[in-house]
Amino acid sequence: MVLSLNTGGTTYIALASLYLAPSSTENDPLTPMEKTQTTRWLVSNQAAVNSNDVSSGGFSGRTGKIADSCYCFWCGAALKVNLEN
Repeated sequence: MVLSLNTGGTTYIALASLYLAPSSTENDPLTPMEKTQTTRWLVSNQAAVNSNDVSSGGFSGRTGKIADSCYCFWCGAALKVNLEN
């Protein structure tokens, strides 16, 4: 998941799909390493509040982009799904 162009929205959709429609042969669709890498990518998109910058905090949807309020939901929800399962 972290090796291609990702966005917070598609990451959430992929994670939610894996857990809402699980394979009948696997207990956990992600390995511990995949969970760690996904969490690391999501957290790295969290932007700090900086008064000298345009950023007002929150999450950016793509690496290198400024924070956007809608991505707070997508990235936050993806973290919740990833960390609770």
